[in-house]
Amino acid sequence: YFYTGEIQDANGNRVADGTPITVELIDAEPSGVADADPMAEGYQVRTFGGIANFSIRTDTGNTGDTRTVRVQLYAEPILATELAEGTFVFDYMPVPGPPALLTAWVLMAVGIAVLLRSHHKAGRA
Repeated sequence: YFYTGEIQDANGNRVADGTPITVELIDAEPSGVADADPMAEGYQVRTFGGIANFSIRTDTGNTGDTRTVRVQLYAEPILATELAEGTFVFDYMPVPGPPALLTAWVLMAVGIAVLLRSHHKAGRA
């Protein structure tokens, strides 16, 4: 998820709420939020409090894969006035899924049972 810094006009004033910003992505695509102006070319988001936010999606990777994504923000759909740009590198890492979580819960339950059992035995001694 990306948040911009405060976007200002040529006079240094914060842009008005709802100002469209064009997001140009290289090796990624927008995700999660509909295009704020589907009639305009490109993908637009709107500002709120001078800030624009958006999320991206890359192709599915395998553990150890790396994806480099370039993000550019423009003041208009024709990509004439660049406001900001950045290159980001993402490393794919495994995310614990249901089997890993189940294993963790079982191990925790066994650990608690062992502790309770040893505490119970120590109480009888």
